Amino acid sequence: MRPHDMRIGDLARRTEVPTRLLRYYEKQGLLHAHRDGNGYRLYGDAAVERVAMIRELLESGFTTELIRSILRCKENPHLPDERQECATPETVEALRLQVSNIGRRIDSLTRTRAAVRGFLRAVEAVVDGEAVVDGEPVVDGESVAGRGPCSPRFDLDTSAHAEGGVMEQSRTHRKCGMAKIGILGAGNIGKQIARLAAAAGHHVLLSNSRGPRDIPYDIILELGENGTRSTAAEVVAEGELIVVAIPLANYSQIPQPPAGAIVIDAGNYYPDRDGVIPELEEGRTTVSELLQAQLPKARVVKAFNHFPAVALTADAQPPGTENRRASIVAGDDPEARATVAALVDEFGFDALDIGGLAEGWRVERGTPAYLPRFTREELAQKVREAERHHTR
Repeated sequence: MRPHDMRIGDLARRTEVPTRLLRYYEKQGLLHAHRDGNGYRLYGDAAVERVAMIRELLESGFTTELIRSILRCKENPHLPDERQECATPETVEALRLQVSNIGRRIDSLTRTRAAVRGFLRAVEAVVDGEAVVDGEPVVDGESVAGRGPCSPRFDLDTSAHAEGGVMEQSRTHRKCGMAKIGILGAGNIGKQIARLAAAAGHHVLLSNSRGPRDIPYDIILELGENGTRSTAAEVVAEGELIVVAIPLANYSQIPQPPAGAIVIDAGNYYPDRDGVIPELEEGRTTVSELLQAQLPKARVVKAFNHFPAVALTADAQPPGTENRRASIVAGDDPEARATVAALVDEFGFDALDIGGLAEGWRVERGTPAYLPRFTREELAQKVREAERHHTR
């Protein structure tokens, strides 16, 4: 028995597929095993992924014959066409039909999901004691119907106060449905924010510098129907909120978003990566102010930049959780800050409003607030402790 081999019972436990079905897959030529000296079936680690693929294809309406054909093509991609069982006009037509069928199912499920979200909003409104008109909750005397999937309308406690130069605002509560969250950058931070957005029920448009085909397949599998591989131009054109999670050196390549678009800057300055930028070295500006200058018609808000990537999902907690982790928000447009503060809350963190973009240096690399986990009160204290060693 090789080190990573498993018996059929182990494979059944890892895939949650009964052994009788695994034997059926093997009988149909979909799954292959080798035998040990005692005649037991043995499978390698790759069998787990193969079983998952078989199940997904069967659930999508593929026949075992078609699955067997395409799996053999997948295993032998470089064989000449005449030796490929799947390289036939019949197989091509069958696959085209399946793509069409899957598209219709996605459309149907999308409509169903939208309807269920509408029911959910109405039920939540009743539970919260709000009025409901034609199945839609009423906020501030106005039905939320027709506002779009995520209009920036919130119930805010606007009692903010200044303390030591730091603006604090009570937690906000988002009163909207699914939004399109556009993310520029599919690296560690971009993928983590994509996971948070999808978990909150939003649709993610994810792009990277090399084009949609090079976006890591792991995140596309995770996001499923909640994710779309997009170009940067599509992200800025279609995203209702746009997240920048690319190296600062590449900010100049960002397409111009529509006027008034909210752009969340999750970036930081690393001279070894981005090159030396005198304005930042001398403290004459901040990373987010540079982005705002690059995108003059957008409304830039800084958030999430002081997190290690892993903490974005590991530390996310429901609203009201004791000792919840906090993220700053900073921006020159108060409404944009409030919108992003609500998104921060929805993603699993308390929001600390520290004012304009010029205050963003307080949480940049090397400051007390950068990287460790802090509650809102602790983060406010660390922001106040920050010292700038250059004069603006």
